[in-house]
Amino acid sequence: MIEALICAVFAVCAQPAPTGSGLPSWSQTAVHAVPLIQRFEGTGPTERCAASPSGLCYRAYLDTLAEPDVPTIGFGQTRLFNPDGSVRRAVRMGDLLTAEDALAQFEVALRVQYWARYRACVTAATMTAQTDGAMTSLTWNIGPGAPRAAGGVCASTALRRLNAGDMRGACEALTWYDRAGGRVIRGLIIRRSAEHDLCVSALE
Repeated sequence: MIEALICAVFAVCAQPAPTGSGLPSWSQTAVHAVPLIQRFEGTGPTERCAASPSGLCYRAYLDTLAEPDVPTIGFGQTRLFNPDGSVRRAVRMGDLLTAEDALAQFEVALRVQYWARYRACVTAATMTAQTDGAMTSLTWNIGPGAPRAAGGVCASTALRRLNAGDMRGACEALTWYDRAGGRVIRGLIIRRSAEHDLCVSALE
């Protein structure tokens, strides 16, 4: 049911990975990552609006868990994106997105700005779509970062373990990201637990 909904809304329909590839494709990963991210991000404030075919719009709000506080909209976006996934600008208070535009921006941003950049740091030969989905969810939350740079998934112990073939160790390490603003956040503990459960769900 979830896979069918994601296929219909995002045009992301699970397909077999290319022959000889041990890494999942975006479509294989998205069916796991998208509902998990949406479950925890929510949409923020909503209101009725004539600009949306569904009559629903999302308004920017201030994420006070971040340090400093950051304007956010839709499914946890702090930036607005063009149709090709490039960054348009930072979210500003007062911004309004139709539900349809928010969904489209979320999908392209997740794929282009987060998943693709994190996957560029993956050197492991194989990985399940479930593990990839969990890592993608973490990437949406903390950013992809870059190798040998501070912060982000690319510089994380989780990715180092994954690239070393220690998948269970990688799934454990992603649970360490449970702080915001220097304090442990119960919501992040719950989110990391859900990501861990997904991460290990297809491991032998």
